[in-house]
Amino acid sequence: QFVAIETYAPGWQETVLHPEPIFLEGTVRANDHPVENAKVSVFSNDVMIVSNTDMDGAYETTVWLPAYYAATATAPNGDSQAELLDLSETEPGETVERDFDLGTGEISGRVVSSADQSPIEGCEVGLRQVSTERGNTRRTETASDGSFSFSGVWDADKTSLNASMDGFLRKEIAVTYVGESINDIWIELDESAAVFGRVVGPSGEPVAGTEVTCCVSGFSGRLSVATITEQDGSYSIDAQPGTTIYARATGYSIGWANALEGEDTVIQLQGLSTPTRVRVQTEKGEPVAGVTFMYVSESGVALPSDLVYQHAIQNGLSRSTNAEGVIDVASLPPGVYQVIVSRQSGNAPLGMPPI
Repeated sequence: QFVAIETYAPGWQETVLHPEPIFLEGTVRANDHPVENAKVSVFSNDVMIVSNTDMDGAYETTVWLPAYYAATATAPNGDSQAELLDLSETEPGETVERDFDLGTGEISGRVVSSADQSPIEGCEVGLRQVSTERGNTRRTETASDGSFSFSGVWDADKTSLNASMDGFLRKEIAVTYVGESINDIWIELDESAAVFGRVVGPSGEPVAGTEVTCCVSGFSGRLSVATITEQDGSYSIDAQPGTTIYARATGYSIGWANALEGEDTVIQLQGLSTPTRVRVQTEKGEPVAGVTFMYVSESGVALPSDLVYQHAIQNGLSRSTNAEGVIDVASLPPGVYQVIVSRQSGNAPLGMPPI
């Protein structure tokens, strides 16, 4: 049997048939024990292959194309780990071993109100861990005393916790985990307040159907709350006066304003700017593909990466550099921005180019 998985488009296209698959096998473990019936998912583009582990935590699966794959192992309790598999140089018929270790450490703590230190029950707490070729995200809810706990924690490059609860502003904190359990994390949530206002276009016309978002965790890119403007461009959102709120809409650049207390917070949108073409390359002049950008305005406003990504999708704009290392920037209103280039290996500031 010869197999090829292709997405066809008009014009000339060459298809390579592979006579043998690539065999992928390994184990899934947590707390030094095998995980039975864990789901191992391997996917690339629109193709996903799923297998389950046996009582020894072992799995076997096959893929047909030498390529980059994202693989995720998910335990029955919801704990998961994701990894990037580089099979681009793997020969058909070759066996690749990849084990998943869901970790052995523990992170626990409490979520309380910043006003009176009272525990917050039923608060959703998320744990996010990311390394160069590995990452996972898990969630739990706090008990009556505000406590939460995550087991199976591993030594990641970046570890963070976020807490979300109705009536409070979402909060995200970085955690320094170096292989030893942490049991005294205290997360204080601020009560939210209603901020209201309007979203208008370049001439002051109301913009209906605009998504207005608030990101209390700043540059990490996690949007906390969102709402949609009415026909007259009006909106109401839970935020704190003084925080930055953002708006995105089809046909307009991203807009933002500082939330005001007791009066309209108006966000004025500009039309989409003429694209600024940026090329990312190595010191040797080689193009770097798959790079995403994050931005800080000259006034110090950090645009959440989630917001920039969603706006690009909404308006059919570039989301990352192409094979030539090129990205067309058109989501921002005219101004000067610090550009942060982001890859899996970390972030690196590129300076203050004019946009």
